[in-house]
Amino acid sequence: MIDALMNVGGGLVIAAFGGWLASKSRDRADAQTQQALLQAQADALVLAVAELQAAAAVNRITPQQPFAAGDTVDGEA
Repeated sequence: MIDALMNVGGGLVIAAFGGWLASKSRDRADAQTQQALLQAQADALVLAVAELQAAAAVNRITPQQPFAAGDTVDGEA
């Protein structure tokens, strides 16, 4: 009788530990997935900032005023 109770109790402890371990494993996998998603978003943000900086640099180099009527590309009328 005592052996049967110990077996049942041991089984419950093992089942509880298995459930806890599975939950912990899922939480860790979710955290790793979230970290990968955040890294991808950070990479996209860095790329977007670099593209904006490049566009701003080009904007400073190119003329701001549109060509007037009769102007040519080389500036001679």
